[in-house]
Amino acid sequence: MPFTPLHTGFAYLLYKLSRGKANLLAIIIGSMVIDIECPIVYILSGFSYTHSIMHSIIFGICVGTLLTTLTVIIVSRVNFLRSILEVFILIKDSSLDIVVASSVAGSASHLLLDIFTHFYGLPFLWPVVCMGITATTYETCIAVNVVSAILTLWLIIDILRGKLKTEA
Repeated sequence: MPFTPLHTGFAYLLYKLSRGKANLLAIIIGSMVIDIECPIVYILSGFSYTHSIMHSIIFGICVGTLLTTLTVIIVSRVNFLRSILEVFILIKDSSLDIVVASSVAGSASHLLLDIFTHFYGLPFLWPVVCMGITATTYETCIAVNVVSAILTLWLIIDILRGKLKTEA
């Protein structure tokens, strides 16, 4: 996805499909955390190619889940951070297995969406297969981005309506 926050729309759909059983914060952070490699690669190397090993299923799921789980645990325990987020959504205290499962779902959704939105291919199966994998045509890229924008708008509208302060 060319714009990382659009990943949150599909994460919100997954949350809705779980009927509120998933951890909303974990699934949303998980859907975006994989792109943390983009600024890190650029800062460390000046190289602008941004989708490397964090966009492989092994690193994306493992490292993405670890970073997301740690972030959710820290946010839920640090009152200052929690109070800032609770302006928008209710931070639900979930068991560790729910947080991890939600993190995995968010990270996996990110990787699957990126396969349909990046023409140059992602190292999805690295280190098993080193070439980039893509399932993108111009039409699928536009369709996935439009659907993502609509779903993200749904999330934003629910936040603005205060719906997530009572539901999450």
